Amino acid sequence: MCPPLPAFPDEHCTGFAHTGVAETSLTACPTRLETANAVYDRCQFNTVIIAADNITIKRSLVVGTVQGVNGNNQLRGLTLEDVEIRGVAGGTDQLAAIGTDNYYCLRCHVHGGYRGFGLSTNVRIVDSYSHGFRTQPEAHQTAASTHGGSNVFIDHSRL
Repeated sequence: MCPPLPAFPDEHCTGFAHTGVAETSLTACPTRLETANAVYDRCQFNTVIIAADNITIKRSLVVGTVQGVNGNNQLRGLTLEDVEIRGVAGGTDQLAAIGTDNYYCLRCHVHGGYRGFGLSTNVRIVDSYSHGFRTQPEAHQTAASTHGGSNVFIDHSRL
């Protein structure tokens, strides 16, 4: 559980590790998620493509990014709960770690890539931690970024 205000979330109360799940116990799961209303728990993903509505990912690790189909930023009602999104070492893409439309992140730990949360429309981020992004010349490094949109809610998070 993350500390109450005025303290803010950090790596000790976000992501999968604080739930007692060890990284060595995670199961490899598919990259492309195509079943509506499916729940993926205790998974390790190498990048995730959301291709169905209302998917939930819990107590898991994503090495790479979480994106919609064909580079589309539409995440179709995705829920991420106690998920760590770890940027790829030496990666060259400049995508947001997750984004940008129609998702909910609860106790997410996002770090190590070039960008954190992509924020556009219908996004809710709660008790999450976004930090430690790599620097690249002429790149856009941010913990969270938006170029407009609506219905974005960030509460008790550390960016």
